[in-house]
Amino acid sequence: MLRSFSKNKVYFANSKSYNTDIIIGADGPVSRVNKIAGIQGKKHWVAKQIKVKYRTDPSTYRVFFNIPDFFSWVVPESGSVARIGCASEKNVNFHFQSLIKRLKVSEKNIIENQGALIPQYSPFQKYSKGNVYLIGDAASQVKSISGGGLLPSIKAGHALADSLNSNKSYFSELKNLRKNLNLNYLTRKFLNRLSEKDYDELIRILNRCNLNHLDRDDLKISDFMKPELALFSAKAIIGSFG
Repeated sequence: MLRSFSKNKVYFANSKSYNTDIIIGADGPVSRVNKIAGIQGKKHWVAKQIKVKYRTDPSTYRVFFNIPDFFSWVVPESGSVARIGCASEKNVNFHFQSLIKRLKVSEKNIIENQGALIPQYSPFQKYSKGNVYLIGDAASQVKSISGGGLLPSIKAGHALADSLNSNKSYFSELKNLRKNLNLNYLTRKFLNRLSEKDYDELIRILNRCNLNHLDRDDLKISDFMKPELALFSAKAIIGSFG
């Protein structure tokens, strides 16, 4: 386990130490590298999930927009086993209990309880300090719409490698990824304003739109510029201030 580090040396709890030119924190949402270096202040969603015996269509996952700042889900592993969970910055236990009650989940069918922290991305966050760099969950490089972080982590890894190999700015090399994560961030802020009635209307509109071209890992502002969708967005934003 990492204990501490200085500019060119890392120290571990087993009393071993190693010389190094750079330090990369790829150590998850509660990154010790980040904590020691003081690169980012972090906020998290708390996720709670169960693996449970539960009959559902194995080809379909379900999403419930019943949480003010995130959502709940049912993801099938098979026709008889599913992962059911939710995430929120606050009151996750209340939201989770409401969900399993709504789905009529029996506690005796629970196979495994699971939990995790999902870092919340911010457009103003930093990724490095001196010779210390962060990637992935340690850097809060997470899509705010879905909480997904795997592909952003891979892209950040490539960006960091390119920056080190070419002696360029890591922040600059992250430009395309940051653009996508910023759009995710703004979309999440918008979604958090919606009521359940608004979500129903949004889904009806999306069902009428051709989304075959849409890449959720490479969102563009033009993806949101369909007239009907833009009008809905304007109405929802105005209505949220009423």
